[in-house]
Amino acid sequence: MKYEDCEAEISTSIDHLKNVLIVDDNDNNREIIKTMLNLKGINSIEAKSGLDALLILSQNKIQFEAILMDYQMPLMDGIETIKKIRENFQNQQNEQPIILLHNSSDNEKIINACDKLNVKRLIK
Repeated sequence: MKYEDCEAEISTSIDHLKNVLIVDDNDNNREIIKTMLNLKGINSIEAKSGLDALLILSQNKIQFEAILMDYQMPLMDGIETIKKIRENFQNQQNEQPIILLHNSSDNEKIINACDKLNVKRLIK
């Protein structure tokens, strides 16, 4: 993965993270990210789909400092999931930080959607 447009912000702000929601339909990707976060002492909860993520967020048991969202998922992709999060779980004081994971081959539609939804992007 390479950072795009947010390298300094991510690398300097990771120390405050305690809980991160990982949303990815790929078991291996979730395990790799979970292991990397665990090495930094960051707890993570895994969601296998956008719907799982919405259910976890609706239970409101854990406050997530960040959400790592895969773009390419079946049924509801990362952008659709982020739209639903922004519509239904927006904190009045501060928007939920979300980082979208996507391929470098993904098109300008993703860039525009991320800008509109205030989402940082990481290219896989």
